[in-house]
Amino acid sequence: MKRKLLLCTITLFLAVFFFSCKEQHNYQKEIQGKWLCQEVNNFIVPTSEAFVVEFRSDMSMMKAAGHTFSADSSLWIESRLNYDIEENEIFISGQNGVGEQVNEKYVIQISTSSKLLFEQGNNSYILYRINDNIIENLLGNWEGFVVRNADTVSIDMQFSAIGELLLKENDVTTILGTYKVYGNLLTVNFMPANKNGYSAYQNWLVNFENGNENKMSLIQYLPIAGTHDLSVLKYSLARVD
Repeated sequence: MKRKLLLCTITLFLAVFFFSCKEQHNYQKEIQGKWLCQEVNNFIVPTSEAFVVEFRSDMSMMKAAGHTFSADSSLWIESRLNYDIEENEIFISGQNGVGEQVNEKYVIQISTSSKLLFEQGNNSYILYRINDNIIENLLGNWEGFVVRNADTVSIDMQFSAIGELLLKENDVTTILGTYKVYGNLLTVNFMPANKNGYSAYQNWLVNFENGNENKMSLIQYLPIAGTHDLSVLKYSLARVD
């Protein structure tokens, strides 16, 4: 009898101990800040499909993402929205930057200081906290190359302090537009050449090689039709005076 009583006491103690030690979350506080998502359903997505969210303490938020309007027209747009949290569920509402009404619910499955995992239906989204601001490192003129379809293309890029980006390929201007930077995600909106009234955007992931701020690579992950595989396009650049 005493043995049974002792076992019951130990079991009850352990149950109370583990319950009291169960990790508690203040999700409203934990998710505040900027986050970059480029992994959906455990797959890296094309760079054009990456998106950024920023949760603020006043329960407002920003979502920056690409919007496609037609085969020839797309834009990177920042939307101002609102959010609310109940336990581990987050509700997002408001009108996005293209005038569409947003009412979405996500379930927070993982929350750490650097990583979030959201689920929505059968989809899961992994987001990583954005801490770095690399705009000042980008400013100026860059030269280099990219290998596209087995051809080496010379690249000239200019980042201005007022947010303008000029890209020349083999001395021909292919992009003249406005850019934004979110962590290491670079995005630019521009008007395609010879397509009046149309718009486009491109995204790159920025990497300064071995911490050298005078050498960088711009990476684009591009979709391969009918698969989850991606091709990689790498712009290798060096700063010029």
